[in-house]
Amino acid sequence: MSNNQIVTYGAGGGQANMSLAIRRDPEAEAEAQAKRIEDANVLEGKLRKINETVPTRIYNVSGSTAGAGSGDFHQYRMIRKTEQMRQKRIEEEYQKNKEEEEYDEKKRERQETADERTAKRRAMRVKKKQKKAAKDSNDSEKDAPVQIDLD
Repeated sequence: MSNNQIVTYGAGGGQANMSLAIRRDPEAEAEAQAKRIEDANVLEGKLRKINETVPTRIYNVSGSTAGAGSGDFHQYRMIRKTEQMRQKRIEEEYQKNKEEEEYDEKKRERQETADERTAKRRAMRVKKKQKKAAKDSNDSEKDAPVQIDLD
């Protein structure tokens, strides 16, 4: 069933002056409005998080070119230094995360191989114990005294 209803207004009987109006279901409109408000709130939260985490940089520097004031070069140099330090920090963090991931992967692989070896050795020990138990039970039957009925 559609949320929209088409209603015609005007005099009946095929006149050309008829106009169309669309009436919408009020419940559907309220649900759609609530969804739009909820989506807007989610987007506002994301935008707020981005604005809080990403630093805002304003570069108002003419650089070391001719015509720059006496303090502009020093300002340019300081901004360049902070940007280089930021880039270095990002690269170091990336390398650290990469090394941690590689270490975790190797550790997991070593643990898996150790678990496989342990399971294999455990199976061999159990099998050996079962053979020994079976052998001991056979030996005890052979060594048992034989009773002879003289009746």
